Amino acid sequence: MNPIVQACLEVSRAGYEESSLIQSPLRNKRLLHLGSWLLSKQYGKPIVLKFSPQGYKQQPKKLALLFGGGIDSYCMLHKALRDGYETAVVFVDYGQLCSHAEWCVFRKVCVAYDNRDRTDTVFGVLGDDVLNSVRTHSAKLSHYREEIELVRKSEEGKDFAFKDYVFPARNLVLAAIGTLYAPRVWIASTRTDAEVGAPDNTPRFFQEASTLFSELYGTDIKVTSPFLSISKGTVVQDYLSNGGTVESLKETFSCYTPVPFLRHCGTCLACFKRYELFSSLNVEADFAVHPKDGAYYEEFKAKTAPQKQIALSDEFEKGSDK
Repeated sequence: MNPIVQACLEVSRAGYEESSLIQSPLRNKRLLHLGSWLLSKQYGKPIVLKFSPQGYKQQPKKLALLFGGGIDSYCMLHKALRDGYETAVVFVDYGQLCSHAEWCVFRKVCVAYDNRDRTDTVFGVLGDDVLNSVRTHSAKLSHYREEIELVRKSEEGKDFAFKDYVFPARNLVLAAIGTLYAPRVWIASTRTDAEVGAPDNTPRFFQEASTLFSELYGTDIKVTSPFLSISKGTVVQDYLSNGGTVESLKETFSCYTPVPFLRHCGTCLACFKRYELFSSLNVEADFAVHPKDGAYYEEFKAKTAPQKQIALSDEFEKGSDK
């Protein structure tokens, strides 16, 4: 494995295992400081790095887009195509419970693009939506799948725990993988995520990650999200105003604990956020259990209240610009 990816993976794994000791292939003070900050925000303790230096030469392309199959990353893909980037779409299976469902969304994009010259085939709502954007903007796209052992998948029959879908410093690992494909890396993170989410969704993280990877590679590397200054609701509205469709968004996947036949469970936090978003669009979305009937509905409602304030602030700022 690439030593830069390995080093970032070990930081995330240390957070997941609640360990303060990391065996890293890189000796870099900036990585130590960034890793300590990301983990101490959750565990209140610094980390210690052990090093075994190795070298690596980057293979540059233009834009690496980390694609998770959800609404944000799907809207981000459309923005990259509209903006004319030559885009390497990268899906990472790091042991998340929902990896297969997310991969299925990724495959729809890949199959549609790989058969873009065929006029006798219909690729479904989502695939046709991607192809329409590709053809409209003469966009170039390539796709890659990476598998890493960040965590082992939960054993069958084991009680599901919060830590089974929340991975400390996950975006640090994703950014490292993205730099294998391009000097510019996009990871989906909105203003909402940045203000009420994990530290690896904040502007500080993206700035420090960019500096870190630029230093490691000896060239200019930019890790960012095109949505850092806007709310999730605004991301979706921008997508729709640029020719996107609600039906395509319904084919994305945003669930931590999917049920058989790749359905959204309706009871996890991701499903709650999905329900709230589609409700704001007056659209019915499919769930195995209606989110309002979920055991944690009221808890999730209270937890996401600050996010709604951010969305309202976002709308006010847009209105004041008119």
